[in-house]
Parts: sequence; C-alpha cells; structure tokens
Amino acid sequence: MRYIFFILLLFAVASCQQSKGELKTPTTSSDSVEKPSFVSHNRKDMTLLATGDLIGASYVEVAMQAYGKEYPFKEIRSTIEEADIAFANLECVISNHGKRRSNHKHKINYDATSLVFESLKMSGFDVFSLANNHVYDMGAEGIEGMIDLLTPSQFFFGGAGRTLEEASKPLYIMVNGLKIAFIFYFGNDGAFAATPKKAGYNYIDYRTMKKAKKVLSKDLSKIDEDVDITILSIHWGDNYTTKITEQQKKFAHYAVDQGVDLILGHSAHIFHAVELYKQRPILYDMGDIMINDDDNWDTRSFLFSIEVKNGTIREINLQPIYIVNSQIRKAHGLMADTIIDRFIHLEKEFNHPIIRDGEMLKMVVE
Repeated sequence: MRYIFFILLLFAVASCQQSKGELKTPTTSSDSVEKPSFVSHNRKDMTLLATGDLIGASYVEVAMQAYGKEYPFKEIRSTIEEADIAFANLECVISNHGKRRSNHKHKINYDATSLVFESLKMSGFDVFSLANNHVYDMGAEGIEGMIDLLTPSQFFFGGAGRTLEEASKPLYIMVNGLKIAFIFYFGNDGAFAATPKKAGYNYIDYRTMKKAKKVLSKDLSKIDEDVDITILSIHWGDNYTTKITEQQKKFAHYAVDQGVDLILGHSAHIFHAVELYKQRPILYDMGDIMINDDDNWDTRSFLFSIEVKNGTIREINLQPIYIVNSQIRKAHGLMADTIIDRFIHLEKEFNHPIIRDGEMLKMVVE
C-alpha cells in the first residue's frame, strides 16, 4: 500500500507543480487572530516541546489534498498541545507573492499554498523559526508575503524579515510567570542574509568565531534584562550526518557562556546527540518533524519535551516518532527500539546518563 500511495503522489505532485506556476493560492486574510496566552499559573514551570525541520510542501501538501488538512498532525496533535508551547523550524515558504528561485528539476523548492497554512493551524505548534535556507525559495517577496501571513495569525515567529533589524529581533513569550526570549539564526551561508535594506534570514557565521561573537553579542544585548530563559535556535551543519563538528561545539559552548540557556539545533534532517554543558541543554540537531520522504532516518526522530521547574531547566523527555505516508506518528515496538537505540549510541559521545521508561527516554539536567 505504501508504494501505491507514493505512485499516486508522484502523479499528483506532477500536476500540482504544473498548476502552481508563478501565482499561488491566496494566503492572506483580513481577519487578525489574537495571539494565544500561555499563562495558566505563575509558578515559573513550563513544558517546551521542541522539534526540528517542518517541511510542509511537495508530497506532504499533496497528502493534505488527498486526506485533509488535519492529516499530517492528526496522530500527534494532542501530545503537542499538552505542552505549554511547541516549537519547530518552518522550512518552507508559504506566500502569495514572489517567484521560485529556480524551476530546474534538480533544484529543491519548498514553496507551499494556503492549504499548508490551514494545516499548521491544526498542528498544535506555536513558535516557528524562519531562519533557514528554504525561506528564500520565493525570493524576498516570498519572505515578505509569509510575514504578512504569520503576523496576524495565532503563531509566533522570528529569524527572517524585511530588514536585518526585523530578522534579528528577539521574540518574547510569557509562559506561566516565565519571560522567554528566542533568538533565531541560519548558520550555513549568507547568500540570502538580511541586510539593513534587504529581506532575508538572520545569519551568523558560526564557523568563524570572531564574526560569530560579534553578531551574538549584538543580538544578546537586545534582550530584556528581566528575561528568565534565553533560547537560541540555529539552522546549521551538513545534511544527513550525525557528526557534531568542533566548530558547532565551540560556538554552542560560547553561547551558553554568554547567557543562553537552551540551544535548539536543526538542519541535518537526522537527529544528533544532546550535550548538557554547564547544566544547559544543547540539542545539536532534532532531525525532522515533517519531510517529503518515507522510511529513512530523516523520517525518524523525537518530540523533545524540555521541562522547566521554578525557572530552571530540569529534564528532557524524548518521545520517539516516525513519518509514514506524510503523517507523523508515535513510534512503538521495534520502531521505537530502533530509534531509541540509535540515540543511546550517539549519546556515548557525551556520556550523559539516560533513563529509559518503556518507549520514552529521559535526561536529567539538574
């Protein structure tokens, strides 16, 4: 059945690509939605659910057309919504404006229609990073169009903007008495970096520490003094590798030394080990939460639930997940064992204690 499904998707994608052209389905609305509140008490406790790359385009969008906008997240939405806030890297551009950078058959473009936006509303996610390479797949106009779409919506976002000032602006969210600050970066190249006069993503050259220190220092200086937890999201590193480079470690350690409490990494499409550096979690890469693939390691990862108690990050709970036929599901049985065993093997690099509880993992931070 899986192969029949993808044969049908191939025909659907072909027709979809022909019909999209340069003009996409309208995505803007005149109705603004009040941003949700995440304050249910003031004990300074919260659960942040974090995931990696969410690519709501290509086969994924075709699956939505075939099975409904709720289909991709149907099996895990309730789990995501149990968290106080949920984060993902939104690695596609949803916009009614702009033209594709390239229509070459070997060029990957993750541009999506309003159907994907409607699906995201039913996902349970709250916060998106836009600081990634695919945010520019419809050019500067595409970025501007997506910002116009997200701004009046239920979602919080950052990492890309019409100017560098907008792209580098910290995001603040109040959660149960905690003031949370997010900063967002793309670290692989500056080809489409925002400038004072040009739309793009917030770029940091993490491989060159002198440059990285300057950018990070400037952005951290913008953060309010009364922030309780500072979270750094970064899209970095080579695809399809589990190797954490010394450059990544050096930058991550420096960021923590400068006051960052949690690092959420993504880009490789497969999950990496987690380091606890000075009791601050560094999730070097969280893999994918959604991608147009099937039955490979880029379709297997975790929901990372970061637990904060009395203002301090105490533990991380890992729920194994996998993607099949463009739908995210909790992993059970042999699939869960396979994902868990891989993480335990990778974690030997840092030798942090891991507690297995059935089909879940736990890392105690403090």
